[in-house]
Amino acid sequence: MWDIDTWKEKRSLTGFTHPTYDITFSPDNNILASGGLDPYIYLWDVNTAEKTNQLIGSKDNVGCIEFSSDGRSLVSGSNHSTVNESYATVIKWDAVTYTKNLILSTKNKITTPLVLVKISPDMSNFACVSLEVVQMWDIQNRNLKYTLQPYAGNFLSIAWSPDGKIFATGSKGVHIGEDQSVRYKGISLWDVETGEQHKVFEAEIGPVSSLAFSPDGKTLASDGLGTDYAVLLWDVSTGEAKFILKGHTLIIMCVAFSPNGNILASGSADNTIRLWNVTTGKHIRTLNGHTEAIKNITFSSDGKKLASCSYDGTIYLWNVGSSENSIDTAK
Repeated sequence: MWDIDTWKEKRSLTGFTHPTYDITFSPDNNILASGGLDPYIYLWDVNTAEKTNQLIGSKDNVGCIEFSSDGRSLVSGSNHSTVNESYATVIKWDAVTYTKNLILSTKNKITTPLVLVKISPDMSNFACVSLEVVQMWDIQNRNLKYTLQPYAGNFLSIAWSPDGKIFATGSKGVHIGEDQSVRYKGISLWDVETGEQHKVFEAEIGPVSSLAFSPDGKTLASDGLGTDYAVLLWDVSTGEAKFILKGHTLIIMCVAFSPNGNILASGSADNTIRLWNVTTGKHIRTLNGHTEAIKNITFSSDGKKLASCSYDGTIYLWNVGSSENSIDTAK
């Protein structure tokens, strides 16, 4: 535990040595699950910041993890990419006994190196994202639903809408028009079930490597302004930018909305997390503590805690919704 005002250490844990890629709270906010460059999933008691369990996810890494809404299941996705082959593995765990009860492998069905893997909010779909394609998989039936090509440039990011019906992709955004003009269109919206493209945002931005929907699905947060290092808030229905949030000094690595949608958190390669008022676009506060780029951030369902993981090998639990003004840290 660290006090943000004095930086006096109160509690610190060790338990892993590799960078963490993804973090997620259990629905009751008592457990934080983390996964990263090693093949393990770590489970942490949020109240004591102690590690309670360690699961073997895959032989390589854990790229994404998600609890089911009822807290009874935990799903992890792993990314395996070498010069010779690329594939992903999905494992569904019983969140009480932590036994594996479903495994999906895309081996021999993906030929390009994977950028990331993501699980849908309802845990029914699994997206494998490479530079050239997005493959959408049905987790329960273990079959490939469709493959998408990027509208412009290469795929870099993906985000699910809260209802799981559409998803957004971010790309490098380079688009060559019929007149050979070069434009940047880095954000597209797609139908989850059919893979049909719903919308291409007309704004000239790219590359887009960070995306997140607001809880009501009406706003999309992204990066995409290059060396301006800004976060953009988009109206999903119109594709128009509502706010451009400036303050970071290096590229944006991740964005996340609070459960009520009032606060946006952004993590950057400048080692900081900034909190923003979504209604006004005003900067609320900057969280300092990590010593390397922020890889991922997520809010607890009650909005009282924000978890962050960094390439410095630490996970922080920030009490953003309390008056204690403190954070827990795990290493």
